[in-house]
Amino acid sequence: MGFNRDTGLTLWDIRFKGERLVYELSLQEALAQYGGNDPVQSSTVYLDRHYGIGSETTPVLSGYDCPHQALKLNATYWTESTYHVIPDAICIFELDLGFPTSRHADFTNSWYGATKGTALHIRTMSTDNYDYMFDYILFLEGTFEVRMAASGYLQASYWDEQQTNYGTRIHKTTMGNVHSHVINYKVDLDIHGTSNSLMKTDLVQEEVTQPWFDPEDGATQQLRVDRQWVSKEVAYDLGNNGQTIYTIGNKNVLNAWGYPKTYRIMPGYHTAHKAITGSQRLLNSARWGEHDFFVLRHKDTEISSSSTWNLQLSVAPPIDFSKYLEPAEDIDQQDLVVYINLGMHHLPRAEDTPNTLFTDTRSSFLFTPFNYFDDEPSRDITNAILLQSDAESGQWEVIEAGSGDDEEQCLLKDDPKLAYIGQIDYQAVDV
Repeated sequence: MGFNRDTGLTLWDIRFKGERLVYELSLQEALAQYGGNDPVQSSTVYLDRHYGIGSETTPVLSGYDCPHQALKLNATYWTESTYHVIPDAICIFELDLGFPTSRHADFTNSWYGATKGTALHIRTMSTDNYDYMFDYILFLEGTFEVRMAASGYLQASYWDEQQTNYGTRIHKTTMGNVHSHVINYKVDLDIHGTSNSLMKTDLVQEEVTQPWFDPEDGATQQLRVDRQWVSKEVAYDLGNNGQTIYTIGNKNVLNAWGYPKTYRIMPGYHTAHKAITGSQRLLNSARWGEHDFFVLRHKDTEISSSSTWNLQLSVAPPIDFSKYLEPAEDIDQQDLVVYINLGMHHLPRAEDTPNTLFTDTRSSFLFTPFNYFDDEPSRDITNAILLQSDAESGQWEVIEAGSGDDEEQCLLKDDPKLAYIGQIDYQAVDV
């Protein structure tokens, strides 16, 4: 882990079972852009890197910001001639997800199996324009999730009827103005080395006829899988009803079934990008926000999507992200970097006073194995259980138990009593 004044926490060299997946995973920038019918809101835009996402990181409080059992770490950073220490800036904890990683109940053969759902969370909180919660979540089967959420006070304005089209009246004389939050991350992937490629897979509708169809039924509609390797640097939006799948991996490293071992880029709660283009308040200082994600070729001269001074120099910022794609370069079997956006378009409501809630402001993306393994990897997890029903008594007994039923876990101990009865059938009785 690393920490700096501009962007806060960075994760380096993320591995699964000894194999590197990510060289760098880092927050890059946090944009907030407002609309309104008054001089303040109509000209307000924030790029929080300027103010310091790291320097505005605050200590976390056990039991509220993080669970009591979390490990808390200090963060340090250097500005000008001062060495700063933020006590308890980072918390790390393993959390019961409240759902199993996998499970199956087979009542025909009278058995039940499940793998306990837990994940390692790494969290920081920073109070800039809002109170941002930044989570990095590592799952036991190889998936990792990046999640953010926002709470804190609105930047409010005075309410009058001329403001109706720019927000919501939230108190007697107060209005919450419409605005967008877009949070940019850098994910430098190394899937089986630095020679990686991007595959775009579309699930498209086709009309087919088959000899086994009844003649009177005619043709039918179904999905067809269209796969193609993307040759040049590119930007995409994660829409299309989930019918487009984006994967990155080394095309020359195959699993047992002949498919490239890849990781999928996919939305979690949702992603977001700028709803406004061509704004004079931003011009070239936040071009990274124009799409959900970008896939670029790694260059040592392109280390970030933004800078401390992009907010103040929008015409010719120190980093103009749009130039990273001019011209679009070859990305076939190259060291690839993904820049991906989270956030929300926030139309305030009465329930945003006095505080916006973390509950409905969460946004996330996941990178998850896609043919990276030969089969489902959670079978290697010992935190699992297998039950079998006795043929004579009908009682369910533990046949195999992993650490989900013993002391070998970091989680708080659950009720050790096991109760599982399967299905109960009742015969109809004539009366």
